[in-house]
Amino acid sequence: QIQRFLPQLISGDMVEPGYSGLIVEQKTHAEGGVVIRNVVRGSPASKVGLKKGDRIVGVNNTRIETYTNWANAVAMLPGGKSMSVRYVRSGRTSVKRFTLTTSKRPRGR
Repeated sequence: QIQRFLPQLISGDMVEPGYSGLIVEQKTHAEGGVVIRNVVRGSPASKVGLKKGDRIVGVNNTRIETYTNWANAVAMLPGGKSMSVRYVRSGRTSVKRFTLTTSKRPRGR
């Protein structure tokens, strides 16, 4: 997965992690996937209508069965890249696509 960032690293450019605004429960749902615990207002995920309680079962054509799958799938996505989220809400599966922004996390944390 690091190969995605090699051109930026080689050129000395900083690699900014992608930010979706999704906060998920740090456990696997009984039926697979992860449940959204919160969606930050004004974030890319909120702008496309993802909601608290949605169960994420896929990211960018990667099946999400466990929290570890989720963490691995999103950890290497830089800002500016597109993210496709397949989710279940009220028994229906849908897909939302949005562009990640760069992280707004304070430095040193």
